[in-house]
Amino acid sequence: MKRTTSYILIAAMLCGLCVTSGTSDAAAKLKLAKKSVTVTVKESVKVKYTSARKPKVTSKNKKIATAKVKAKNKKIVITGVKKGKTKIVVKASGKTAYIKVTVKKNNTGTVTSDPTLTATAKPTIDPAVKEAIKSAGSYAESVNYFSCKTFTKLKKDDGNTFASPFSLYMALAMLTNGAENNTKTELLNALGISDFNDWNNKAKALLNGSADDSVILNIANAAWIGRIDIPSENIDRDFILPIKTYYNGEVKKNVDMASQEFVNEVNHWADEKTNGMIKEILDRPPGADTAFVLANAVYFLGKWCAPFDTKSTYEKEFKGVKGNKKVSMMSKHSTSAKYFKDDRFAGVELGYGDGTYVMDVLLSADESKTTGAVWNALSADEQLKEIENFKTAGSKEIATLEIPKFEMESSFEDELIATMKNLGINDAFDADRADFGKIGKRIVVDKIKQKAKVKVSEEGTEAAAVTVIVGKNATAVRPTENKIEFIADRPFIFIIRDTLSGMILFIGEVNDL
Repeated sequence: MKRTTSYILIAAMLCGLCVTSGTSDAAAKLKLAKKSVTVTVKESVKVKYTSARKPKVTSKNKKIATAKVKAKNKKIVITGVKKGKTKIVVKASGKTAYIKVTVKKNNTGTVTSDPTLTATAKPTIDPAVKEAIKSAGSYAESVNYFSCKTFTKLKKDDGNTFASPFSLYMALAMLTNGAENNTKTELLNALGISDFNDWNNKAKALLNGSADDSVILNIANAAWIGRIDIPSENIDRDFILPIKTYYNGEVKKNVDMASQEFVNEVNHWADEKTNGMIKEILDRPPGADTAFVLANAVYFLGKWCAPFDTKSTYEKEFKGVKGNKKVSMMSKHSTSAKYFKDDRFAGVELGYGDGTYVMDVLLSADESKTTGAVWNALSADEQLKEIENFKTAGSKEIATLEIPKFEMESSFEDELIATMKNLGINDAFDADRADFGKIGKRIVVDKIKQKAKVKVSEEGTEAAAVTVIVGKNATAVRPTENKIEFIADRPFIFIIRDTLSGMILFIGEVNDL
């Protein structure tokens, strides 16, 4: 009896072990909620996991992304370090899984406090440029209104942002040549253009180079035409010819949009047209279903009318939104500059070359408020009025003038389409409503992307931007006056514009350095 009882107990124990083992194996099975993620530099994304034991995670390339485990919430936290692609290896209970990671540059703008100007490009001067640019001044209000509205939507709260709405405007204007019916109406309304033929003729004047022989301003346009499923019979006359005639556009047809060679060609174009400031605008081929890619590039290089003395540059704390930081502060004493102050802002205008091109720097009049917060609270019309204060501002004696030396770059993609929709451009992105009949049938805008970069030093300013618009075949898509002090040791907004037409070329906001 005892022996029988022992056999029964041993059998029960073995059965218990079998059940426990099976249960453990089931619980130990490693599962990941996502097998691929996209994250921006200096930001994190979480991936939920299922496992009985805490997994071990390692990054194939820690220079691109890092990973750690939060066992309490059963999540893997992946943080972007720099742009690129890598894999996170996840191991638990003898199982191995992988998470593909794509890291993109963040859009808040990266800043370097000790830039040097490239200063190797040559100006393109036409004796008639000044008069031609003046003639385009009738569209300055439209361009500037678009610039203010766009920048307000693109900028991130408390982040650094630098953009060229002007570059985006020019690319959209090229696109409008291919649009018809309501799609064209929406584009023209957003751009503030009532007579498109007149705009096309005036736009050409802006592409002839700089109106100041000591300032470089190069604006370039290009179009690559790929496979169009149902092309317009008159695409050459109605779309390609206007791009060549009015936008000095380089046009290439029958392009293989799925090839790496195409990506290399576009990036080489961007690199060349921006004097090496924007080396890459496309990171992969847009695909064989791409109908066209339009591109605009703007490059600016201006030396200050009165450069800052490098010997007067010193280390000073910049009171940023995220805390104080030592920066290289350029300084002048007892200098003259256009200056105004109202209940919202104090502003100073710094000229380049002969003063045809300028940089406006704005600081909030109330030091307890960030400049960006005050700017964002205004309508586009009110923002334009603040800029127009410089037209009537007189030259004042500035006891102390200090501007930080810095370099900044930004990249925009998904948010550009959202911003354009906010401005009333909707049909262009809708496969059922987009009408680009002058290019072909069933074509829709799939992507808009811009990269912009600026360097500000004692010598002057170098700035560049490249915008691309990708269209696809819709079937394949989804102080006091006598002692004024202007010290930019806190968040500020800056604008680069020409004073002949009044058009804003670039606009930026610095919240942290």
